[in-house]
Amino acid sequence: MPGRKILCELKRDYHAEVWRAAEEQLDRFYTIDPEAKGFGVYGVFWFGDKRPSTVPTPPRGWPRPQSAGELEEKLREVIPKKKRDRLAVVVFDVSGSR
Repeated sequence: MPGRKILCELKRDYHAEVWRAAEEQLDRFYTIDPEAKGFGVYGVFWFGDKRPSTVPTPPRGWPRPQSAGELEEKLREVIPKKKRDRLAVVVFDVSGSR
């Protein structure tokens, strides 16, 4: 796609900024690129029981997610509604527990 970029921010599920990176990093610093046209993809790798530390405390008093699907759902919810149509969230299950 000439003249277009697909910008991504990637994090591990146990990264300290996992709950804020979609808005505070991807949207704030990268989607402003004129070729991105305001769009971006936030990818998070779900390690399950194989992670070296726990998932950071979720916002809003939510319990820690117990699956890649739960994490993806909650990450979408923390993005403000007005930004959800241009910031995609994808959680990749790399736990090997399937």
